[in-house]
Amino acid sequence: MHLANGRDWPTIVKRVRAGSLKGINIPLRPASIDTLKELVNAAADHFASETRNATHALNSLPPGGFDATKSSN
Repeated sequence: MHLANGRDWPTIVKRVRAGSLKGINIPLRPASIDTLKELVNAAADHFASETRNATHALNSLPPGGFDATKSSN
């Protein structure tokens, strides 16, 4: 199946979601592969960035807060 030749995208998407295309090889042109690689890399970068931001927010004291784990000595 060549996705580039698909004219009825809603039907193709419906078949993919239903699982009826399992096991079917879908060749990608080099340009499609590069686009997919860029999309995956951008999504991974965004996910990593958001995870770092969430971790920082969870590990930061709120304004006026205090850290009960540190001793006052």
